[in-house]
Amino acid sequence: MASRVLIATAMLGQLAGCLNIPAFSSPGDGPGDGNHGGGTSVTLVAGGTGDHTATGTGFEVHFPVDVPLPDQITYAGEGLLSGMLAAACDEPAGAGLALSPSSRVDGLGDATAKTTGTLTTLASGPALVEVDVAWHSNTDCPGGKGISGHAVFSITPDGRIVRYDAIDPPQEVLGAGMCSCSPTAGNQSWSLRSELSVAAPLFPTIVDAALKPITISETEKQDQVLCASGPGHSIGFGFQRDQVRVRQPESGFISFTYDFLAMPTSLLDPGKPIDPASSAYLLGDGQACPGSLAKLQAFGTDPQLSVNEVALSTGIDGVYGGNDGSGHTGAPAASTTILRSGNATIPAGFVVWLDFGSEHSSFGVASPTHVGTDWFTVGPAMAPGQTIFWFRDALAPGDSISISVGSD
Repeated sequence: MASRVLIATAMLGQLAGCLNIPAFSSPGDGPGDGNHGGGTSVTLVAGGTGDHTATGTGFEVHFPVDVPLPDQITYAGEGLLSGMLAAACDEPAGAGLALSPSSRVDGLGDATAKTTGTLTTLASGPALVEVDVAWHSNTDCPGGKGISGHAVFSITPDGRIVRYDAIDPPQEVLGAGMCSCSPTAGNQSWSLRSELSVAAPLFPTIVDAALKPITISETEKQDQVLCASGPGHSIGFGFQRDQVRVRQPESGFISFTYDFLAMPTSLLDPGKPIDPASSAYLLGDGQACPGSLAKLQAFGTDPQLSVNEVALSTGIDGVYGGNDGSGHTGAPAASTTILRSGNATIPAGFVVWLDFGSEHSSFGVASPTHVGTDWFTVGPAMAPGQTIFWFRDALAPGDSISISVGSD
């Protein structure tokens, strides 16, 4: 939607007037400048070579061309990912996946990679950036047997990155003993993993939900919520299930790992689906771990949000009304839509994806506890008639937000 957005905000029942919102131009616009509602923003920009960069206040996530899984996440100007290729061909690097004992899948352009990928933009900001990365690995199996999957990355203005990984069942039975990418790779069993590998020197401290130190282990399962921090930056990690480990397969980087398979297996069977998984990263400064862990824990409990009296959970992308796994987006909205929390607080930085059924260029956003325009951000989705709202603050039990369609 290229048209400008008109935002009206005020106390409920006491609308103060309409604010003319110019076309979004820069993620660096400060609160209260009137742009996209005045709130913090994130935007996706295509580069000259076909790559893409999601940029928010203080952070960037870069998606390269050939296999557009993130090859770098930057916070306060410093690259946080490992920035190096794993020594073993079946160990992932960056924000990659392991298909051990076959070659890894990542966006770093490793010469041993046998993967292609495409990126589809679902939302380009300023309230949400969401991309779907489809990938296909030719693997190192005889007969050209391949594995495909996709990863959805949803990035909010406050630096929360929700990642959903799905691996398709192979078309034929794949035996691990026939699919090694090197003589030393693997142990004759499949191990499928989603990993985020970060530079170890930047993150000397790793803690769990109780802020207790975590010891790196190749085998031990960890809490579902973790945080790694250094002097100027941190990454909070929230996972859907407890199949989580903190690993250091090579010196110089550590990997936060989700195991798709509860136990390694010698065969991948087309008749046995591989359960997908969601994980979330929350970027912050070096003091952010307590707040990051609390926020990710709160989102992990999936507090329901009422949209016109219909209770919603977050989708695979951590968004109310967002992607449900089938590609469908957008909760049905009316000319006046009321958002209301139930018995639990909706955490700060929540996102609502609404389907109004037709295009609109003006909305009224009102709350009994807010004035001004710096507490929310509004942006279009790629799907016609759909609009995305990001809210800076938590929504306490019983509190509400009113969204009304303006006169276009």
